[in-house]
Amino acid sequence: MRPMSSISLALALVLVSCGGSDEATLRIAFDGSNCTYEGPTELTAGPVSVDFVNESDSVFRVNLMRHTGDETVQEMVDYLGPEPSEKHQPSWVRDLGTWEFPVWTEDWPAFAGRTVRWEGDLEPSVYTMICASVHPTYGVWFGTGLTVSPA
Repeated sequence: MRPMSSISLALALVLVSCGGSDEATLRIAFDGSNCTYEGPTELTAGPVSVDFVNESDSVFRVNLMRHTGDETVQEMVDYLGPEPSEKHQPSWVRDLGTWEFPVWTEDWPAFAGRTVRWEGDLEPSVYTMICASVHPTYGVWFGTGLTVSPA
């Protein structure tokens, strides 16, 4: 009976150490005409992964931006206007680095048919995530808005 208890204990320890990550995984995809977000829009502060899936036949990027004031997600939608927008990010947001990680490597920007992942920590705030074409023309599509609450 003791060998079974040892095996059960070892299995339980493995399951506890491997399970239950608090990191949120968000998925955003671009198919050439639509930026589609899958995941929660309300999160708690902490680690997050963003998988950007480029289903188009062009080079695209994702930009996750933190609102620095009290601007709402709707204000960002209104600011961008009709899609594809040609506007760059407003002065009231801060880029989290999803736009430039790592620049022009095999994995980034997201070339046609590729998926890239960004990992970082979100602090309490409102966020906006967009998809953007970078070649041959510039264009922006709204992806989602996120609200991050204190942990």
